[in-house]
Amino acid sequence: MAPTKEAQRMRRAAERKGKAEDQYRLGLLLYHGEEGLKQDKVAATQWFRKAAAKEHAGAQTVLGACYINGEGVEQNHAIAATWVIKATDQRAPGRSRAPRQTLPRRQGRGSRRRTGGGVVGERRRWWL
Repeated sequence: MAPTKEAQRMRRAAERKGKAEDQYRLGLLLYHGEEGLKQDKVAATQWFRKAAAKEHAGAQTVLGACYINGEGVEQNHAIAATWVIKATDQRAPGRSRAPRQTLPRRQGRGSRRRTGGGVVGERRRWWL
């Protein structure tokens, strides 16, 4: 199956404009092998790295996960932790996308999941 027009547009935008969001989305398409693109986790991590270098929190998180699992890159937990921490620092309380705002509510009383306090607790809550 040939790449769709959307995949071709995304690739051109990621290459020409260099916007982090376009690079991240292209990485996702390559990672999952969607929109007619062949699954290529090595190329996907390269696009995630480009977007992560531009402070894209989603790309930083996914790149960290790739390093944790050794998908598209050599497994390295130290590098993974660096990327995940960078992403969580961007989503710290006071920002528009704070971790506690993205957590799903429990059924029933609507209380939020509790996993600890402080900065480490915020990171843990966001990562879980």
